[in-house]
Amino acid sequence: MSRGHVSHRDGHVYDFSPAMEPVYEATDGESLTIETIDSLNGAIQTDDDRLDAIPEEVNAATGPIAVEGARPGDVLAVEIEDVRVTEDRGRVLTAPGFGLLRDDPDIDHPATRITEVDAGSDGRDESDGRDEGDGDEDGGGDDHGGTGGGRIEFEGLDVPIEPVIGTIGVATAEETISTLTPDDHGGNLDTTDMTAGTTAY
Repeated sequence: MSRGHVSHRDGHVYDFSPAMEPVYEATDGESLTIETIDSLNGAIQTDDDRLDAIPEEVNAATGPIAVEGARPGDVLAVEIEDVRVTEDRGRVLTAPGFGLLRDDPDIDHPATRITEVDAGSDGRDESDGRDEGDGDEDGGGDDHGGTGGGRIEFEGLDVPIEPVIGTIGVATAEETISTLTPDDHGGNLDTTDMTAGTTAY
């Protein structure tokens, strides 16, 4: 069976709701490559970009994707085969009262730092006997840097990449819930468990 491909360019949402219209219908057991956009919609590209450059709608989720034959009340099992980083940069934003460092007294003004990402290398010595892989395990063709591979350089630190899926979920039964919010349907989970080898139900 050929692998399907769904991009954020095909469609994306900022809410989970009962009325979502699918941009793709997958068959039971089909493998998909899903291409996403960064959570800030590409608004932060340089060290000069600040929080005020971020659009009102953020945290886009690619899709919606329907599953042929699935009905409300059914249990869906989604096997995460791989998670890959394809960008060559990361973004670190700080501001007073914002994010995990919101209460840090040293954060007294907005700041942005663009970090270099080497998504195609995991920093391993080829002599250690472990297979680095060809960077195309999921059949996507253009992707590189498999799960657990790659490095980020930041302030003299060399940090290994361990990519996860931040937001994943299903249509809600009644209310509309922002993709920024975690709930029974899934949503903005941001857990390190949502990575390659995990089955999400």
